Amino acid sequence: MTGLISTAGLYTAPEFPPTPNTITIGVSETATPSIKTSGVVTLDNPLPQISSLSPTQFPVGAFTLTISGAHFATNAVVLFGTTQLTTTRTSSTQLSATGTATSA
Repeated sequence: MTGLISTAGLYTAPEFPPTPNTITIGVSETATPSIKTSGVVTLDNPLPQISSLSPTQFPVGAFTLTISGAHFATNAVVLFGTTQLTTTRTSSTQLSATGTATSA
């Protein structure tokens, strides 16, 4: 889906842009459909928002981290320091990541 336009003319973009991320929005006069115009719009990914992490502390060893929030894209990754964790996107509002914590 590339978005919706309300009867008042308000455009609502989808949560994540299509590929490619440019869309053309066209309008026409209801009484005279031959009067029309269009414009190209570039949609960007929304910024992810984190609302909670679970657990908030974990001991040395293997762990699973659950991250809740909004706008998590399909290719989202979780970093633990500078290490990329194995990340699974459950939905656009939840990620889980697994890794290993060391004493360092």
